[in-house]
Amino acid sequence: MSKFRREFSDQTSFTLHRDFMRNLTEEFCRKHQVVLLGETPSEKDGPALLGMLDTSDVDIIKQVEHMIGFSVKHAQLNAYEINQALDFAFKESDQAQIVLTPNQVKEKIALTHTQKILFDNKQKAAEICAGILATAILQRASDIHIEVFSNEVSLRFRIDGVLHTIPSPVSPDNILQIIQHIKVLADLNITDRRLPQDGHIITRFTGPEGFSRRIDFRVSMLPGLYGEDCVLRVLDETCLSIKLEALGMTTAKYNTFRAMLHEPGGLIIVAGPTSSGKTTTLYAVIEHVKDESKKILTVEDPIEYEIARVNQKQITSVMSFADYTRAFMRQNPDIVMIGEVRDEETAVMVVRAAQMGHLVLTTLHSRDAASAVSRMVTLGAERSVLAAGLIGVLSQRLVRRVCIGCIELYQPDPAVLELLPGLSLDTPFRHGKGCELCGGSGYRGLSGIFELLPFDSSLRRAVALGEMGSGSAMPLPADFKCLYDYALEKVAQGVTTVEEVLRMIPVPARFDHPGSQNRS
Repeated sequence: MSKFRREFSDQTSFTLHRDFMRNLTEEFCRKHQVVLLGETPSEKDGPALLGMLDTSDVDIIKQVEHMIGFSVKHAQLNAYEINQALDFAFKESDQAQIVLTPNQVKEKIALTHTQKILFDNKQKAAEICAGILATAILQRASDIHIEVFSNEVSLRFRIDGVLHTIPSPVSPDNILQIIQHIKVLADLNITDRRLPQDGHIITRFTGPEGFSRRIDFRVSMLPGLYGEDCVLRVLDETCLSIKLEALGMTTAKYNTFRAMLHEPGGLIIVAGPTSSGKTTTLYAVIEHVKDESKKILTVEDPIEYEIARVNQKQITSVMSFADYTRAFMRQNPDIVMIGEVRDEETAVMVVRAAQMGHLVLTTLHSRDAASAVSRMVTLGAERSVLAAGLIGVLSQRLVRRVCIGCIELYQPDPAVLELLPGLSLDTPFRHGKGCELCGGSGYRGLSGIFELLPFDSSLRRAVALGEMGSGSAMPLPADFKCLYDYALEKVAQGVTTVEEVLRMIPVPARFDHPGSQNRS
């Protein structure tokens, strides 16, 4: 069940009646983060009002309907509101009813789906900014890039991992006012144009369906030759799937990875380059393994989404990843998540924490699962200690999905096929021809490609003896498949295209001369 930070409700207040609320048990309500709102319906067909953290959980709605004997309609609540209501319902109090008021958040800007990027010279900077932010949300952008050059200003959205130029009224004539406005929203120093600055904008976005949700923007300012460049990371909770089974692993790989997560202690590394979905995978893992019997501590940079009942920390100028990892060891945790291994101190502490019997989860920048081991050693982890504690490495990439609205068979460029050894020419190749749904790109959404390397005694021995590096230098299992192998399977399934594989997936070392291999 999705349990992100939710700060906004469908309504401003709800009346709570203890007698009606106790039609559900406290254990059930707290486990599923639901609460009955209002009075008992006067008629048998209801509907009753159910406050939920995850309004998309249809199974819970049906279960509640069966338990209380009324049909149910849902309302969005955040975790604070639900816990406040449950405390009233199941703790002793003289009150028979109260009014629940939503938790208030410091909003900087309200956005709606009706706001557009307009070409009007009379627009103020605030209106231009609102149009850009709202359009980025509607187009599912993960990042907004504003770059200043000598004679122009570039506005680009990163959608499904690829940057797209967006026509806009932003120009050298108004860019200073726009940057100043973004700085004000992000609580940055508007007078300092010489140093990089990072900030945070909280917005409330109302979509076409009429519901509002919180959208966070992480702001990064970088001084340049002609002004300040700005990048805004869009953190939209509805765009993040955190169910482990929904990440896109094959059934066999999912079962193996899930078994690894139930080891009592050791180190699991999620590897890949920037923007390969590593953080999403770690959040999915935390949601999968958490329960009331385990203490889970995380340290992140930044905390992108809050997970209910998980103790999350963010690094600061005073406390680094290594500092928090060291402090965590005195907190008696069961599971520790370290956002990223960046330096020697963190590498040493992560390995030591795994050796002490904790299940440690972390991410690492590396080309593939095998090279993640040599990367850890390069960073300072002792080979013998790393070998003893390593449970496995999951390497991953994200590729764009072919748009289901315009998918069709096609014949790729022969020159592209020559660069993909091992690909069967009998494959029914598919791509998207471009439509309104995908904005003419032919792609919509992302799919994960995963390479899983569980560590057994032979691999641990190889690590301890220094036999590591590329996949061919390690005694990999006979049935081991790399990222490239799974990517070709995605092509055969029509999930993605050969062009996307060539763009995102490294060709394995076993193909010495791409294009020269015999194809089946």
